[in-house]
Amino acid sequence: MISLRPYQAKADAEVVEAWRAGKKRVLLQLPTGGGKTIMFNHRAAIAAQKGFRVLIVADRRELIQQAWSRLWQASGIHGGIIMSGHSPAYMLPVQIASVQTLNRRSFPPDMDIVIIDEARGSVADSYKPIFEFYKDSYFLGVDATPIRANGQGFDHLYDHMVCGPTIKDLEAMGSLVPGKPYINPLDPRLLDKIKLTAGDYNEKELSEMMSNQQMTADLVASKLKFAKG
Repeated sequence: MISLRPYQAKADAEVVEAWRAGKKRVLLQLPTGGGKTIMFNHRAAIAAQKGFRVLIVADRRELIQQAWSRLWQASGIHGGIIMSGHSPAYMLPVQIASVQTLNRRSFPPDMDIVIIDEARGSVADSYKPIFEFYKDSYFLGVDATPIRANGQGFDHLYDHMVCGPTIKDLEAMGSLVPGKPYINPLDPRLLDKIKLTAGDYNEKELSEMMSNQQMTADLVASKLKFAKG
């Protein structure tokens, strides 16, 4: 079984306490590096061992593979993967799904807990069928930065929010190595030229800007100067 750090155990206990109090849809905020995947896999493993069924939903292939491998390595639980290139195995107690593939296939039945990674995306239309189909299930949304650029909130989806420690707190307790920024080659005024799509920066235009030859060269030069080896 996954062993949680004290701050993770505290946040996990607050999630369970909210569920027991009738707040069935909980949003958990935990900074990058705080161990969100470890935490929701811990909760999924406990649920599976008690005979419950769990659905973990993500929107990127690497997040799905990461959740599957960590669940297997830490708890020995083999989860089913609902994603292109994988055959469904709905009989397994834990299912890890791509939101895109999930909407194209039949939803796995009888899910007691639905966990949504990168939960700021759960306001998108692609998640509506999930909330509707599993309207009687317990939900746990997990995100480092549950905020939308357009100011849209999450209170229409979630009943309660659990906030973990800040990055400064994690650094102070020795859970994160303090960061040392040396250079920022990005002129913030460049972002003003990027269009907004659904409240966030247009991914194609942002990618093109970040792939600029001069910016890439600056990043490589900085790495060689400050972090070689």
